[in-house]
Amino acid sequence: MTTPQPASDIHPTWKLAVGWLLAVVALFGGVVWFTGGHLPKFDQPNGVEWNRLNIFLELVAPLEEPAPSALASGWRYFPERFPPLAYALGILVSGFFWGRIVVRQLIPRKDLTDQLEVVFWSLVVGLAVVGTVTLLFGLCGWLYSQLFFLFLLGGPLAFNMI
Repeated sequence: MTTPQPASDIHPTWKLAVGWLLAVVALFGGVVWFTGGHLPKFDQPNGVEWNRLNIFLELVAPLEEPAPSALASGWRYFPERFPPLAYALGILVSGFFWGRIVVRQLIPRKDLTDQLEVVFWSLVVGLAVVGTVTLLFGLCGWLYSQLFFLFLLGGPLAFNMI
């Protein structure tokens, strides 16, 4: 015969869910309280009263129309976009290979059974590695040098050697 559990034992996931719910309610309540306040120092001489909500809405959605974009659109301009797309593809492929190297080192080979999961984690980890190295190269002032491109190309080369 099993003994009944006391009513005070709540599953930990419920505690976590209630905590997140309270945090979200507090966040929205704080936003409503902050944006609903009246700002007497910002009363305009023409009788328009400003509050934080009006200022926030003016910043988010300005009343003026944005200037038309100078970027030409259409399929006939698609070849102009090949160089940026090639750079993005190169970064993605390099990130995949750098991530594959890291995932191979962190996870034992017997645990790498699902190939889709391996591809996913290789992309995630690799793009994180490429982003971190890009930040470091930028802080050191080497971002526009050939060293950065050598790092990007080194991913596939190092993958084949390891």
